[in-house]
Amino acid sequence: MSILCQNLTFNYSKRKSNSRLFDNFGFELNNNEKKCIYGETGSGKTSLFNLFFGEIKPDKGKILLDNIPLHKEKKLSDKVAFLFQNPEKQFVFPLIHDEYNFLTHQNNEIAIKQNIKELCGIFNVKIELFFHKDIYELSYGELRLLQIIFSFSVKTEYLILDEPADHLEKILREKLFDLIKSTNNKGILILTKYPELYETVVDESIPINARYA
Repeated sequence: MSILCQNLTFNYSKRKSNSRLFDNFGFELNNNEKKCIYGETGSGKTSLFNLFFGEIKPDKGKILLDNIPLHKEKKLSDKVAFLFQNPEKQFVFPLIHDEYNFLTHQNNEIAIKQNIKELCGIFNVKIELFFHKDIYELSYGELRLLQIIFSFSVKTEYLILDEPADHLEKILREKLFDLIKSTNNKGILILTKYPELYETVVDESIPINARYA
């Protein structure tokens, strides 16, 4: 069981070879591993995230999710949870209470509610205090915290995080790092520029421009 990327090549401009973000890039993430893809701003991390999410398609190469081509996976959200670099893209509804209800009214409702409660304890927040607010009333730090709590609460095999440490105060970053380290029941892929993540938190780190055998 894994996410397998093979020979991914992506170029925003088909006419300019120097606009290519990555070429023949590949790696594999098993569902019990933690890995980082790292690089500077503009190196292609968010584009890679969007390839996983299906928002864009590679020029060549493929992404397999448990041996099924990603674009053929009809229930992607049942297997993969995503955390967007831009917090506002994360939420389906403007009101946090509606987002909470949408998330918890699923097959694993009781488990998800319990997970949210435990995660709120880790980050020392009360989810109820956000229920009557919408995403435009909250700071990016508050939105990021809610993103983390919601993304980690769902029962998926994989979790893909795009710059999860952005907008967090130092103490909250440290709690996030501890949470990632202690999560053992899913494969976690982190796209980041932060050395604190790719040097200390994960099992393996891969530069975005690596050619991975």
